[in-house]
Amino acid sequence: MWMRSYQSSDQLRVSDEVVLNSIAADRKLGTKKRSKVKILMSKRARRGPSHNRRLAAISATAVIAIVVLAACGDSSPNATNADSSPNATSSESSSPQISQAVTSITIAPILTTQTPEVVQVPPVPAGTKMAFVVPYLSEGGQFSMAEGVAYAAKLLNIPLTVVDSAGDVSKQLEQANGFLAQGYSAVLGIELFPGTLDAFYEAAAAINVPTVTMFSTQPASVGENPLVPGTDAAKIIQQKFPNGAEGLILSNTQAPVIIGREAAFRAVVDTSQCSGCEIKGGNFPDDPSSNIKILAEERNLTEMPDTARTIAADMLQKYPDAKFIWATNDVGAMGAALAAEAAGRDILIFGMNGAPTAVADILAGKVTATWDSNQNRMGMLAVIQALNWLVSGTPPDSMLNEFTQITEQNANEYVQWTDRAQWPQG
Repeated sequence: MWMRSYQSSDQLRVSDEVVLNSIAADRKLGTKKRSKVKILMSKRARRGPSHNRRLAAISATAVIAIVVLAACGDSSPNATNADSSPNATSSESSSPQISQAVTSITIAPILTTQTPEVVQVPPVPAGTKMAFVVPYLSEGGQFSMAEGVAYAAKLLNIPLTVVDSAGDVSKQLEQANGFLAQGYSAVLGIELFPGTLDAFYEAAAAINVPTVTMFSTQPASVGENPLVPGTDAAKIIQQKFPNGAEGLILSNTQAPVIIGREAAFRAVVDTSQCSGCEIKGGNFPDDPSSNIKILAEERNLTEMPDTARTIAADMLQKYPDAKFIWATNDVGAMGAALAAEAAGRDILIFGMNGAPTAVADILAGKVTATWDSNQNRMGMLAVIQALNWLVSGTPPDSMLNEFTQITEQNANEYVQWTDRAQWPQG
C-alpha cells in the first residue's frame, strides 16, 4: 500500500494524492489491518507557510491522521494521481463484498466527565462505498468532521474517499456530481453557501443516492443548536458587566452554519438588531437587549489566524470601549486573543468549535470560552445516517448536536480531537 505520513505542517504542500494512516487507531481496534482513505488535496489548497501554520493549529499532535479500514486490503500503486477531482484513479477494487464486524459504534464525548454514546448500526449492504466532499479540509472543525467520517467508515469497513474543494463552489459541485457518476452509494458533504449544492441534491434524488450534508435543511442532515453558545456567552457577559457591555462580532464565511451562529447570538443578546434572523430568542432568562450591544461585525473570509488578528486589531482600535469579541469559530477567537494581548486590552473573547489550540488558549487565560458541538460526532453520525438511508430506502430524521461550553473550569477534562477519532470500541 502506498502511504505518506506528514510530521509537520510544512510538508502538507503535496503534489499527489495523499493517504494518511493511523496505526494507533488500528491498535485500539485490535486489528492488524492497515487501512486507507484517499484524501484528494486540490491545487488551491497547496499554499505557503502561513496557510500551513493554520493547518498546524488544527491538531495538538504532530501527525495528522485520517483513517478508513478497507476490507479489500488493496496495495495498488494507483493512488498517485494529482487530480483533485473525484475522477482521480482509485485503488479500490470494484464493489467488494463488505465484511462488517460491528453492530454498534461508540462515540467519544467532549469531556472526560461525560458518558460515551453508543449508536446501533444496521448491516452494511455489499458494495457500499461513500464519499465526503469538504469545502475547507484545512479548517479545524471540518477536519474534525472528516476524522469522524473516516473513523465510522473504518469501523464499518466502508471504502471512503474524501475530497477538499478548497473554498471553490464550482469545484465542490463538480466533485459531488462526479461521485454520483462513478456510482458511489452515498455522498456526504458540507454546504459552502446556501443553495450551492441544490443541483447535486436534485441529481442524487433522481437516482436514489443518499446525500447527508452538515448544517443544511436537507433530509437526514446533521447540525448543531446555536442558541446554546449564544445564551451561555450572554450570561458570561452579564456576569462580568452587570451594568451592560458593548462588544464586537468577528465572523467568517457566510456558510449556513455561520449564518445560524450569528443569528442565534444576535437573537439572544439583542432581538432589536436581528429583524432578519430566523432564530428568535426567548431562552434567556432576563432581557439582555437593554444592556448588551453589538457595535460592529467583520468577516475573516480567509479563515486564517493572521487575518483574524489583523481584523480584530483594527476593530479594537476603532472601538476602544468594546468589552468582548464574540467569534463564530476558534480561528477568530485565537486571532482576537493575539490582537487584544498586543493592544493591552483585557476583554472577554469567545470562540466556537472547541479546537485544541483554543482550549490551550483558555488554559493560558487568553480566551474566555469556546463551545464544542463535537464535530467528530457529526461526521460519525453522517455515515450512520447515510447507512440507515441506504438500508431503509427512506431518509432518517435530521439530527442536532448540542454544544458543550469549555472554560477554565473544565478545560482540563477536554478530550482531544485526535483521541475522539480513535475512541476505543466495545
